[in-house]
Amino acid sequence: MRLLISSDLHLSDRIWKHRPIEGDSYHSWQQVVDLAIDHNVDAVILAGDILDKQANLATPVQQLAQGLSRLNEQGIKVFYNQGQHEYQAQPWVSLSSTAVWLHENHIQTREGWKISGCDYQNEEKLQAFLKHPSLEETDILVCHQVWLEFMGEMGKPQGAFTDIPANVQYLITGDYHDHICQKFGELVVLSPGSTHLRSIAEPQDKFVFLMELGDRDETPKIQSLPLYTRRVIDVSTKLYPSFKELKEQTQRLIDEAVEYADEHKLPTSLHMTLIRLTHESEQTDIVNEFQKTFTATGHLFYKQYRTAETVNEGLEILKHLDAADRVGMLNCLDKYVDRQAEPQNYSLALALLQSPDPEQALHRWIQEQVNDG
Repeated sequence: MRLLISSDLHLSDRIWKHRPIEGDSYHSWQQVVDLAIDHNVDAVILAGDILDKQANLATPVQQLAQGLSRLNEQGIKVFYNQGQHEYQAQPWVSLSSTAVWLHENHIQTREGWKISGCDYQNEEKLQAFLKHPSLEETDILVCHQVWLEFMGEMGKPQGAFTDIPANVQYLITGDYHDHICQKFGELVVLSPGSTHLRSIAEPQDKFVFLMELGDRDETPKIQSLPLYTRRVIDVSTKLYPSFKELKEQTQRLIDEAVEYADEHKLPTSLHMTLIRLTHESEQTDIVNEFQKTFTATGHLFYKQYRTAETVNEGLEILKHLDAADRVGMLNCLDKYVDRQAEPQNYSLALALLQSPDPEQALHRWIQEQVNDG
């Protein structure tokens, strides 16, 4: 059985709300479908955050439906779960008659492999799911969670890889936007990563996994297949202190990005690169010239160097802070809400802070409280 494994499609018109960066998620989704067909796979696994929002306009749903229809026409099944971005009672992927929702469900392959899955869960529900007897014979588990080994305590993880039942050989997980295939103890973890840039800080090279299952006593064959996406250019005034040098280097990298776009037939909308200039705070003249020169060529981002003085000041401040004070809103939660004394308040605040759509998270939390009696 051949599986194409992807996650974090985040199908949406725009990546950044206030920047006209459009079309990336749709082009990557088309490539996922193309790869599935070209490699004659039996099924595609979509490990959550398929859509970027719970309440969607027409285009993301239309793009999803078109891709599902193409897979269906080729006899390719879709196994999927939901992430926190698109979570709802009736998933949009159920538009496809051949799509199988993995949430608390099981698939038995003809070679004898058992695939199980669950949607994004809070910590309590995830831990209960991982201890459920139904997972005792599971070989491949599909989740969409924040894991301790990827995000540390900073991200308020719902679980750790050590929580996974010992019989599970492979964990396929969405949420983490890096492409990783790594062994943790006896567990092999596959993080497909996002299919396109969701932040300029992400790796620009994106991939999906192709997994070939033989008999259960054989090690599956796993390889990474590239997705071709918008390019990122990083330049700095430290390496190129004069504007003339900076301009020449930036233009050279832009030309390379254009060649890449032409070679891989990227849509015109993806030809504009993301250009990040790192500079010192007092270099306003260079920044202004840079913006005038390249504003029509790429989407510009700016980052200031930290001088030795500002770094030392920051280190002095950090000396007087506990580790939990260094991260932001999630860590403030522990300071202001007692998890033991106010478990409901804590779970609500955590759900709101972790969700990309707090209104939908509040609605889901209320429903959970009602269902739990």
